[in-house]
Amino acid sequence: LRVSPDLRVGPAKPPPGNAFTELFGQGASTKGFDMPVRSFDYRHRTFGSTQRAGWAPDWSESLKEVISEVTGVPTSSLRLAYRCTPMSIDDMTLRSYGVTSGETVNVRVARRGSDG
Repeated sequence: LRVSPDLRVGPAKPPPGNAFTELFGQGASTKGFDMPVRSFDYRHRTFGSTQRAGWAPDWSESLKEVISEVTGVPTSSLRLAYRCTPMSIDDMTLRSYGVTSGETVNVRVARRGSDG
């Protein structure tokens, strides 16, 4: 896989929630109040989707997510290493580990119950 060197290693934690996002979800937007009223489901007493079309959180893309999509292995089971050094800090980017174009990152799948 060829990815950007500025790609995060692991998935980031979503931002802290507040009353609005807990009620309507992380992708809800207040910028749609000038639009027509959304549908209302009287049976379940909920409004239609409040998510913006095509919205994806900024914190969702990472090398582990890309590998997980390709292999089907959960991100929590993936262990990455570069030049025999574990890439264990998910908030760092590939560039911060010194990975450049054309280099290989080793992937290991951790078994259940294994801590690393």
